[in-house]
Amino acid sequence: TNGRVSSQDPRPLNVRAGPSTGSARSGQLMTGEVFFVIRGPVCAEGYSWYQIRYNETELGWIAEGDTNYFVEPVDPSSQSPNTTPTAVVSGFSSSTISSTRPVLAAQCNLQLEDDFRFNSSPYNWWLGSGAQSDISIAAGSYVVRIRETDDNNEAVSWGTLQDLTWDNARVEAVIRVSSFAGNPTRTGLWVRVQSANSFISFMISSLGAYRIARFDNGYVDLVPWTPTNAVRTGDLAVNTLRIDMNGSQFDFYINGQWVDTVTDDSRSDGRVTFWGATSTIVPVEFYLDYIRFCSLP
Repeated sequence: TNGRVSSQDPRPLNVRAGPSTGSARSGQLMTGEVFFVIRGPVCAEGYSWYQIRYNETELGWIAEGDTNYFVEPVDPSSQSPNTTPTAVVSGFSSSTISSTRPVLAAQCNLQLEDDFRFNSSPYNWWLGSGAQSDISIAAGSYVVRIRETDDNNEAVSWGTLQDLTWDNARVEAVIRVSSFAGNPTRTGLWVRVQSANSFISFMISSLGAYRIARFDNGYVDLVPWTPTNAVRTGDLAVNTLRIDMNGSQFDFYINGQWVDTVTDDSRSDGRVTFWGATSTIVPVEFYLDYIRFCSLP
């Protein structure tokens, strides 16, 4: 049986590794994307779960019964019998279907994960508003929304996973930006955060580049802005950032591709923060769709 994510779906449809909300999210289906149902339903946690094939070869599970998810049948006579079609998604002019998928590491000794399901979180994320921005959990994401820039045409806003500090661990984050197609917007993660004025920043830009820098009341570059084809540009393009923190060594991956390794022994642990910045485009929204922490092997 073929199905399609309905245009009424306000959010991407999560695909999980198993028939459970506790299973890791292995992918997402965007509006208009087609999948093939292999088996099901399997009833669990109040949902009917179906195993599907999508993107031609990938397998996963989706839930029926979540009011945020909308799927509809597809007339099989209009589809090739041997393949799962790839749909064209409107609104992703700079991205193909394959570039809308998170790229998580195959193995994870999971310590913590959050997908902000049902617009909530069991963890203590900072929420609130400031002079230029609002931080909230909405539409299944942790959202940093910048409303306006300052007198210098620059605005930075962030939200922190409070109460928890991390030393040696891997952190992976799936993020999107409402305006990420050539306009000067930047986003990423701060790690080993001591305060708003002390952290190590891993960032990507809408110009297709990355930067790693230490911040102590001002930035000191560890790696200056460097162009890379690993960054997916385009409004709402899905980018997966991975940082392996092992003592003073930090390995940085973008969408599954290693891009750099730096060393910095200025701090041994700290919190993790999601952030966004813009110079000209407002309002702009930065979405943290999923985050997980894994023990290092």
